[in-house]
Amino acid sequence: MTTLRTVALESVEVAKPVRRLRARLIRHRINVDAEDMSLGERVYIARSSRGWSQRKLAERCGLSECGVRMIEIEQKKDPRAHTIGALAQALQLSLDYLWFGR
Repeated sequence: MTTLRTVALESVEVAKPVRRLRARLIRHRINVDAEDMSLGERVYIARSSRGWSQRKLAERCGLSECGVRMIEIEQKKDPRAHTIGALAQALQLSLDYLWFGR
């Protein structure tokens, strides 16, 4: 019998390798549309393409390292607008790109 907890654990186990694969595809410039990426994936790609650690991004935008990590791994589903604004400013990206991938 499959319980809700089992299904949730299975989805977590599958989600991590899928995120890594998508990130790898994007890093190698394989065509992945930004609109199809999550906010966390867009932040991760922008940060890693600059060669920054999560700590460096956190320092530049005034967030905690844990806060940046939680956004990237999508533990924080709906970050506040000022948080996204700080990330956009630090990464020199538009708010529209971070929110919607456009």
